[in-house]
Amino acid sequence: MEEDEILREKIRSMLTPDTIVCTTCLDTYKEEATCARCGTNMLSPEYTGKVYECPVCEKRYCEKCWNKLK
Repeated sequence: MEEDEILREKIRSMLTPDTIVCTTCLDTYKEEATCARCGTNMLSPEYTGKVYECPVCEKRYCEKCWNKLK
């Protein structure tokens, strides 16, 4: 369980518009960095919006989908 939390923290720290990752990491962490609603890979250099995470289920959402949930 502790390893899962470390992985989540690492993914959270990478999900910022200022962080760019290599294509290997882009593929490796695709599942953890994908919007739970629309499937956008938020580690992709093309994605420039904010990343939101539900504090209850810990699913991640792109800015567009998060705003639709409100």
